[in-house]
Amino acid sequence: EARLKIKTATTIRPGTYRFQVQGHVLDIHRFANCEIRILQPPAPVMPNPFTANGDGFNDQVTFKFPELENRSGRVLIFDMAGRKIIELSDYLVWTGHDENGNALSPGAYLYVVEAGDDVLARGVIGLAK
Repeated sequence: EARLKIKTATTIRPGTYRFQVQGHVLDIHRFANCEIRILQPPAPVMPNPFTANGDGFNDQVTFKFPELENRSGRVLIFDMAGRKIIELSDYLVWTGHDENGNALSPGAYLYVVEAGDDVLARGVIGLAK
């Protein structure tokens, strides 16, 4: 039995990727040609839009960036006027509330994902009810 774990960047393009795996046990060398087909890259921010209405379905948005697996990061959420709504660190999940726990109105919100001094992503999140 063989197990293979592959980590990719969130910017991997759809397509077919071929590679060769090599291994040996005692003096026996084995090679295997492998092929992986990527149909669509994983979304680093999902779901988008999200509902935050308490029905248990799409109630929060998760920021999942491989670059944050080994280093600390934060997500800043802003309203469309540029006012900071909340700053997320460590647990990068937003429930549609501000820093005081108040539920926000439906609409578009801006996000910035940072790791150290690096900006990993910027975008817009849709909050629906």
